[in-house]
Amino acid sequence: MTVQNNAGSGNTSPVAGEADWMMYRVIGVRHRDLDDASPVELGEHLRALDRRLIRERNKGLGRHWSYDLNRHIVLKTVRDMVAAYIEARRHGHGT
Repeated sequence: MTVQNNAGSGNTSPVAGEADWMMYRVIGVRHRDLDDASPVELGEHLRALDRRLIRERNKGLGRHWSYDLNRHIVLKTVRDMVAAYIEARRHGHGT
């Protein structure tokens, strides 16, 4: 998934705005700030998302009362966005 970020231009699509909001709420980083992040920081974000996703998945499998399918979906979506960004950056493609 490629997200175009046109912050400040008024041309931000609803999908890009929603993706940016999800990423900020989950990991505290906006999509446009990923360009400034070092590979180490990106790896840390990905590992933290993996841990949170595993924890949420385990709550779902155990039918825990605090399991939230929407939170699980958002975590997975943001994790996939960060992983795609890392992969694109590794291969030298812009986002």
